[in-house]
Amino acid sequence: LDEILDAIDQAARLGTIELIVFSGGECFTLGDELVIAVAQATQHHIATRCVSNGYWADSFESAVERLLPLCRAGLSELNLSTGDYHQRYVSSERIINGARAALHIGLPVVIMVESREGRDFTARTLLQDEQLAAVLQHPNLTILESPWMPMEASERTGFTNSGRASASRQRNRCAITGRSRG
Repeated sequence: LDEILDAIDQAARLGTIELIVFSGGECFTLGDELVIAVAQATQHHIATRCVSNGYWADSFESAVERLLPLCRAGLSELNLSTGDYHQRYVSSERIINGARAALHIGLPVVIMVESREGRDFTARTLLQDEQLAAVLQHPNLTILESPWMPMEASERTGFTNSGRASASRQRNRCAITGRSRG
């Protein structure tokens, strides 16, 4: 945690950093340390984004519980990744739970769907989900298709960038704290 906080402080001292993205494996495995890091960036007036596979969103309720502290700490955006490769480990149901929970508490969400030739799961597949249908018109929900590079070299073929499936995004309006980042 000390290294993360030190890096955030260094970024703030530069005076040019506008966004810090927590990703890399899976940032949610940091637990409460992620909340502390987001709060540190927020104190420096730096926007934050968490990129996740949504493993932690096994239900809508548990997703709200996990996201509330991050929202209160000033998280600017939740970015959820899904597609054929991600679904080997995490079902799209968890992505939908996480997205719905984030929108419920006022947190903007971007869902990134892997894009490659011959894939089975697409943004169109995601858009057909009944749970997600209830929030499709939400102004803080963006669904994009984007190339994604698998870790295994043997599977790195057929990737394309097919673009935006649905879009709209606003700054963080955390309904729980009633506070807006601007």
